[in-house]
Order: sequence, then C-alpha cells, then structure tokens
Amino acid sequence: ADLNGLTYGRGSSAQGILTIYEVESAEALVVANAALAREQNPSLPPVTIPRRISGDFGCTTCELRKICFKEMRNFDSGNGHVTLLSEITAEKANQYLGGIESIQALSTATGLPPQGMTAVTRANAWITKRPERMDSSRDFIVPEFDIEIDIDLENSQEAIREAGLEDSIGRDAVYLYGYGVHERYKNPDWRTSTFGYFDDYADTDEAEFNVLSPMWRFLQDQVKSAEAQGKSVGIFHYSTHERTWWRNFTERHATKSGSPTRQSVEDFMVKYFVDLLPLAKEIAFPVTGYSIKALAPLAGFKWRVDDAGGGNSIVYYQTATSRENTELDRSTAISWLRSYNEDDVRATMAVREYLRRLSL
Repeated sequence: ADLNGLTYGRGSSAQGILTIYEVESAEALVVANAALAREQNPSLPPVTIPRRISGDFGCTTCELRKICFKEMRNFDSGNGHVTLLSEITAEKANQYLGGIESIQALSTATGLPPQGMTAVTRANAWITKRPERMDSSRDFIVPEFDIEIDIDLENSQEAIREAGLEDSIGRDAVYLYGYGVHERYKNPDWRTSTFGYFDDYADTDEAEFNVLSPMWRFLQDQVKSAEAQGKSVGIFHYSTHERTWWRNFTERHATKSGSPTRQSVEDFMVKYFVDLLPLAKEIAFPVTGYSIKALAPLAGFKWRVDDAGGGNSIVYYQTATSRENTELDRSTAISWLRSYNEDDVRATMAVREYLRRLSL
C-alpha cells in the first residue's frame, strides 16, 4: 500500500500524510530539544509563548494548562501575557490587539478597535489589582431583595460543561440541588442564611424527578411565603445553567404528575430569577475568567473540600452511584458532594456581596 498516497490539500499543494508526519515530527523534535536545553539553562529564551486557546480542544481540557499559565504569568519579566485576561484568547488577541503580547504594553495602548480597548481596561485592572467598570457611562447595580435565595445544581456531566464542551458523554442528569435562603431584611450578612438541598443517587430518570420536583415546589412556596409577608424576593444563580435545567425539567418529565408547564417555568424565571454572571461581566477583574471559582477568592471565599470542581464531582458521583462500592465509600462521596454544592451556593452569595461593596 502506498501510505503516502493519502494526501491533504489539493493540486500541487497536496502532501502525503507520511510526508506531513515526518515534517511535523522533525519540528516537534526541535521544540523538545530546545525545551530540554532550557531546563538545563533557564537563561535561554522560551521555545514559544504559551497563549490561552479556546474551543473543545483548548486550554480548559488540557492537562498542561497549569504549566502554561505559570509561564504566561512570568511573561515579560512577570507582567504577564495578554491571554491571561478574561475574555482574551489567542484568537481574539491576534484579531484585536495588533500584535501586543504583554499586559503591561496593552495597558497603555491606544487606537485599537473597540474590542481591543475593552482589553486595555482589563489590562489596567490586572496591573492595579483593582476591579474597573467596563463601561463607565452605565450604572452598576446589583438588585437587592428582602429575601434572597441562591440556588445551585449538580449534574452528572458537570465537568463537560466546565470544559466548555457542547455535548455530554453518556447520560446527563441532575442528582443534587442546593439552596440558601437569606432573610436580608433581618440581617444583611449572608452568613446568617439557612442552607439545604434535595438529592437522589439512584441514577435514574425518576431520581432526577425526585430532586427537581421538590425543589420546584420549594421555590414556589418560598416566593408565596415572602409575598404574603409583603417582602420582596429574588432567586440568584450564576450563568444560564440553572435556567437550562428547569427547561429540561418541563420536557423530560412532562408526563409526570406535578410537573410544571414550560410557560409557567418561563414566567417564574422572568419574574424572580437573577443571573449574576452578566452583572459580573460588567466589571474587569484582575483574574483569568468569570467563573465562580475565579471570582470567589476575590471575595475571600474558599471551598471546604479539596480540589473543588466539576471534574472531581463526576468522580464522587460515580462513587456514590456505584453498587460495587462499600456503603462507607458511597456515604463519604455523598458527603463530599453535599459540602461542595453548599459551598457553591455560599460562593455565589459571597461574590454578590463583594460586587455590592465595590467602589467603582
């Protein structure tokens, strides 16, 4: 067989796959040898400049991202590389920043397109370590209510969403829904809130219904109770994730008794739900990204469990649902998941109060 007969490209530009492999292998070998030489002599220049890449096979799914981020922070004598900034990937940097690589150089740049000038604001916030309003002409207001409810769900394929991928791997279902209720009119400190959850680890459609259905009734009851007392009420969440799953609820479980209609869910969310993520994006922060995991440390918040994140939640969920594990292993995993979820709720509360206290 002529393995090199399979080509990429057309006409005279077409190359055989083995030729391509040989060329790219030679290039990779040059990079590898240069990297090894730099390990022996750190004064040698970097082999390449790491840049944050988006997409399904970008930095969020790469095992080496921590190594790259360290080099990105050390770039330009510690000033940092521009793709450390929120919303600025290598693609956007190439398109809008006119070849600027250093955060320090970007902070004084002029004449860039509008997207580039927003990056200048982010660069200034990174350097000063002080949050800045992205648009100084707009008022920044975080809604306040007498009673504030924060919600956060856990689904079995959460790590897929955190990685920015569109499609889940296998069955995806909600197994835990946590909440915090803050009677703010009594005490403005969110730490006085009460916390709870609904969960089911049977890993079936019925188990998901046993989580979402009581949670839906709980939210409705909380709203009715608050309004009966003449109190305003708002339900806070972070990103569109929660809304998506309530819509999924109406579709997956439409035939079950007690399931709400799509329209009733939409009306309820429009009236009471507040997504904090769009509000957070009105501010440039000295961190990479707008995830709750990135912003919560600015508010002085820390998760109680080790390695909090969607990836570990999948591992613990698999432990909790597997009948092959001991009862002790399963209960330990469930305890981890409940603690992790409650801290997600607490983190949302902490970030909201942090946003309210900003001097902009």
